[in-house]
Amino acid sequence: MQKEFEMYVIRELSFFLGLKISQSQNGVFISQYKYLRETMKNFGLEYYKKVSTPMVTGCKLCKEDETSLVNQTKYRSMIGILL
Repeated sequence: MQKEFEMYVIRELSFFLGLKISQSQNGVFISQYKYLRETMKNFGLEYYKKVSTPMVTGCKLCKEDETSLVNQTKYRSMIGILL
């Protein structure tokens, strides 16, 4: 990076704009784990378990079902943060 940008190093970069930066001899690795964890906490989802498929498989969707309505503002906020 120093070849492309004028910069001075006070100490090794570890966090930048919500990204965790890890530098090693193999390269630079960037992770959004902390950002994702904070986002999940903000929406009250921090205790949910990870799944490979985020929806029940084999489920048939229909327009008239008995489930409760989705909070559109909250859903749009979540999608906006992910984008």
